[in-house]
Amino acid sequence: MYDRSVWTVVHQALGEYRSQTVADLRDQWPAETVWQAPLSFFKEHYPDIPAQIWEKYFTIRQKADLSLRAQWLQERDIQLIFRGDAEYPVALEGLYDPPALLYCRGRLAPEKLHLAMVGSRKATYYGKEVAERLAAELSIENCVVVSGLARGIDAKAHEGALEGGGGTIGVLGTGIDRVYPRENLPLYKRVAAHQTGAIITSFPLGAEPKPHHFPRRNRIIAGLCEGLVVVEAAAKSGALITANLALDNGRDVFAVPGMITSPQSEGCLRLIKDGAKMVCDANDILEEYGQRSLFDEEDKAKAPAANHPQAAPIMGALSAVPVSLEYLLEELEMPVEELTATLSLLMIEGLVDELPGRQYKKRSM
Repeated sequence: MYDRSVWTVVHQALGEYRSQTVADLRDQWPAETVWQAPLSFFKEHYPDIPAQIWEKYFTIRQKADLSLRAQWLQERDIQLIFRGDAEYPVALEGLYDPPALLYCRGRLAPEKLHLAMVGSRKATYYGKEVAERLAAELSIENCVVVSGLARGIDAKAHEGALEGGGGTIGVLGTGIDRVYPRENLPLYKRVAAHQTGAIITSFPLGAEPKPHHFPRRNRIIAGLCEGLVVVEAAAKSGALITANLALDNGRDVFAVPGMITSPQSEGCLRLIKDGAKMVCDANDILEEYGQRSLFDEEDKAKAPAANHPQAAPIMGALSAVPVSLEYLLEELEMPVEELTATLSLLMIEGLVDELPGRQYKKRSM
């Protein structure tokens, strides 16, 4: 009997809000019984569930090929993990109303420190650079980076984690057979194929991206981690909601500072003002958990910002004597967004100082 296939069909029919009923069915009846029972069986034993739900199950059941479905799940290394199974993430048990059922493609690494990274979908050049750099450093330190496989900060967090060689988890707001946004399909495949990478979701097969799905996805992101890093967020960003979910569940919250003139930094600056720990490098996060990054002061010159293609001309134009932003724009003939973003990265790395009046100079070592 194809047990996993049966439960995926039941979940599709009962829908995203009745995963607990799927779990109850699994605990109470063998999969074969659930697959072969007549409609009257379900109406008798589960009178609180509308009859049309069971009729939907029968419609899907008549069309489903359990053998093909089982083959599809096996080829993609997709597990069904019920609450109470040994593989169920312990961190989620502490949530209010934790998901009763998870779909997992790949491998979880519960023994590692899990850190979530979230931020704007419409991230700036600066935000993307910082997310990728931080995620790579954390990954090198054997941390698992958790994010939502969305555009912007999420995508860069996953890419950085893969670059660092460590684990990463992508949490979906869709079924595990759907990729949203579609442009992230190559990234989805890379995460799923990594030796300590995983894609997880609480939504049934076929579930499409809907606005009300993403708060539920964000609860899982916040629940899986020990700490959550907000890299870039506007004043009303969804990343701030995820940060509040993390706080509500006793997780640490960190925020990356940005320019006070950037709307995309307003949320992070507010978090810092409200008590979130400011993050300028991986050490600011790791020291909270008794770890320290390999990226110490002597490694600053080797850090990603220093190796950025635009860093060399900027550093060449700077000296111990402060110069204005206008001078650098004229001297380097570089787009203002690219210049200010790279300057911000160099400041985070401790290579450049900003003075009042948007003046910049090399930091003396």
